[in-house]
Amino acid sequence: MVLCHSRALPVLVLNVGVLAFSVTACSIVQAQPQRPLTIPVKPSSSQQSATVQPLPARAEIRRDPRRGTITFLKAPNLSEHLEHDPDFSQLQASKQFGGLARAFIHAYRADFRLTQPANEFRVHSVKTDNLGLTHVRLQQTFHDVPVWAAELVVHLNADTQVYLVQGRYIPTPHNLSTDPELTKQTALQRAADHLGRPLTECLTCQADLVIFAAKGKDPRLTYRVLVSLSVAEGWEVMVDAQTGEVLQKLSILQRKHHPEGH
Repeated sequence: MVLCHSRALPVLVLNVGVLAFSVTACSIVQAQPQRPLTIPVKPSSSQQSATVQPLPARAEIRRDPRRGTITFLKAPNLSEHLEHDPDFSQLQASKQFGGLARAFIHAYRADFRLTQPANEFRVHSVKTDNLGLTHVRLQQTFHDVPVWAAELVVHLNADTQVYLVQGRYIPTPHNLSTDPELTKQTALQRAADHLGRPLTECLTCQADLVIFAAKGKDPRLTYRVLVSLSVAEGWEVMVDAQTGEVLQKLSILQRKHHPEGH
């Protein structure tokens, strides 16, 4: 048995993605460096909202029924209320697409049920198609630990206005430690035991820390172990990094049909 380690988690998420879209004749634009956002945030009088202005009244919005997170948000110009802000306007003028996507999520973070999305999302890729539409893929993290199968795709039109946001992610976790009690070696042993294989067959194996949120469950710090037994057989084993409990064992082939863990 060979346990395989993938350092390119966002790529794996992309391949089995929670939400896919097609673009033709795409040209890849280098992701912009991330910088702190300075867009002013004005809480509403009724709640500690992070919304600068309400989302456009004509916006179509869909939410995850369990978590209340936004899975689909669409309007001709979702960012119209932000365009008066000089920082946002500068991002538009300089076509800093990654910064624009993060600035938009940041401005409406209360609606997205996020605390500091400017720090919680990394720009994974930026692509502009032959119609001039730009698609920014954001990978969710928590304290620099990737959130398993969690991303948002922000779509901008040729005028650099946000017109569509799609994805699956989790609300910002609270009281979740990212310091594991278990070592990677112990997690590998738990995975091997669960699969009924001796650890001696994978002396060079490694495991990655992720935030894993099973359906209907709170997020946990987890070791994600990939197991490759043959070309046709592989497993993804999720081991709780604090308790050693195996949270999920999923066939790689099965995961292609059930990519969402939250």
